[in-house]
Amino acid sequence: MIDSVLFNGKMFQVINRKIKKNMMINNHYYSVGLDYELIKRAPGVRAIIVNNNKILLNKEYRYEINDWDYRLPGGKVFDSLEEYQNAINKKNLDKCIIEKLNQELIEEAEIVPIKFDFYCKSLCGFTVEWDLYYYIVYDFKELNTSKMKCLRKNEYEFIEHCWVDYKTAFDYCMEKKISEERSSNTLIRFLYNNFLRVK
Repeated sequence: MIDSVLFNGKMFQVINRKIKKNMMINNHYYSVGLDYELIKRAPGVRAIIVNNNKILLNKEYRYEINDWDYRLPGGKVFDSLEEYQNAINKKNLDKCIIEKLNQELIEEAEIVPIKFDFYCKSLCGFTVEWDLYYYIVYDFKELNTSKMKCLRKNEYEFIEHCWVDYKTAFDYCMEKKISEERSSNTLIRFLYNNFLRVK
């Protein structure tokens, strides 16, 4: 694999990637040469927080859709591609993701996680490298501010915490009230496998 950087921004990188792939399919040998452009962005982290047969969703004003949206709490793991590459070089990417999970849940969900497990990693696609890491939070400590109706996090971010039952969370996914498709799909799979499957 040969990568050539075409553009470097703070959060995004455009790469020209050349790959030669040898593979065996149905007893036939193939050699494939690929030459394509790739967008690279540092990963994000999301949490599915479960308590008393409910899931915590954040109702946020999202400027990309000019409307309110339901989201799984979380955010970007790094503020720059340089930080991301440093974590890869130091082989401590997993540690950075866990640290950011804790930080985001304190900031966005007003909780301190106690017990949580890795659930899955969502890939964006062949020509866009932007991974999202999902965790299930089973136990946590609520902060005093968690009961407030709506919190202004910074100059542009407004968040209201909503505990919804599993059926409502599923309906929000199906009705596209959760506009981040990867999170919606991950939440549907989690709900189906754990709570909504007909036995």
